[in-house]
Amino acid sequence: MYIREATVADNAELMELQAKCPQGTTIIVSTVNTPDFFARAKVYEDYKVYVISEDNHIIASAACALRKAIINNKVEKIGHEFQAFVDPRYRGKRIAGQLHQTREEYLKKQGAVLSYGLIIEGNSPSMRHVERQGFKLYHTLVMPSIAVFKEMAITHKGKIRNIVPEDLPVVAKLVNDTWQGYEFYEPMTSEEFNRLMARTPGYGSDNVFVLEKDDEIMACLGFWDWSRVTKVTVKAFSLKMRAMALFLNGIRVFRPMPHIPRPGDVLKQIVLTPV
Repeated sequence: MYIREATVADNAELMELQAKCPQGTTIIVSTVNTPDFFARAKVYEDYKVYVISEDNHIIASAACALRKAIINNKVEKIGHEFQAFVDPRYRGKRIAGQLHQTREEYLKKQGAVLSYGLIIEGNSPSMRHVERQGFKLYHTLVMPSIAVFKEMAITHKGKIRNIVPEDLPVVAKLVNDTWQGYEFYEPMTSEEFNRLMARTPGYGSDNVFVLEKDDEIMACLGFWDWSRVTKVTVKAFSLKMRAMALFLNGIRVFRPMPHIPRPGDVLKQIVLTPV
């Protein structure tokens, strides 16, 4: 058993293993990076994807990346640890811990002052694992979402158009001013915004809009089709979610309502960024 960096040649095997590792409790889903397993990590300029192999077969993988962020009013290097999964047949053998140590060593060498990860609600095994590695709960995030199920008329004052290169300095300043004072925010320059659009699969100037009024940019909003990098397939529901689906199906007889996906459905997710 040995740890190494993943290569392009591992693409198909990593996708196959990832599909065997569903996550979630309320909605249990399979998340598979496709068609390129490494597309998810390419969002970051400086990333690593590691694997553990035994008998020339990959049995686990984990990724990490470096980013800049505001920590205590200073711009610092921080590490983001993500996309960890272990073959179900090899769990309980401290394999995840080995991958964690490898990621931590890399991030420390690159000058990261801290590292963090995001764990979906109810994933108790992952929470216990990271606590054993020294992590502490920093904050519980509530991710706002909208179920898109019908077309709506939108009224606005001003002109909405796609972003153009000349807008980048103004938009970068607008985003920085909007999120100024928040922890973990990554300050943006026009050059960094341009590089982000260039390296992110399924994201570019066609995905970012600005609201212009009296020749002044008042707002910007981007959208990223998450399904361009990760295929999310519903595997099963909790009892609570099944009851909610029955309730909404009953209401749908009388008025339009969002569709509750069924096992086997592939979810379409759009991430709004930047705002």
